Amino acid sequence: MLTPDEYGAYKGRQRRNDDSRKQFLAVARLEKIGSIASDAQISDEVAAVTQNRPAPIELVKYNRELFDRIADDARMDAIRASAPKLFAYLGDPDGAAIPRDDFWVGDSVRETHFMGSWRQRR
Repeated sequence: MLTPDEYGAYKGRQRRNDDSRKQFLAVARLEKIGSIASDAQISDEVAAVTQNRPAPIELVKYNRELFDRIADDARMDAIRASAPKLFAYLGDPDGAAIPRDDFWVGDSVRETHFMGSWRQRR
């Protein structure tokens, strides 16, 4: 059986642990602790694209938008290289007008009047 003093000490430890946990969560939200790994990953991605050494994590941390843009551009270049005919078609204003006329309704695509008439002309 706990004495009142032991119970008071137990509740004090519990409050301190709760306060520490709340403080840790607040700091983690502000500093985004999980972003260190993603900063390293983006640094490695950009290093592979530019064929340079990986940038220091601090540099990536303070210039995240720039490194994200370089990595995204590299990903898009890889996608464009894998489907050149599709991107040429989508880049053509006359060719890309047909898919733009479709629109999503729930889980299916509904055709507009123009799309139906286009299929009849084919």
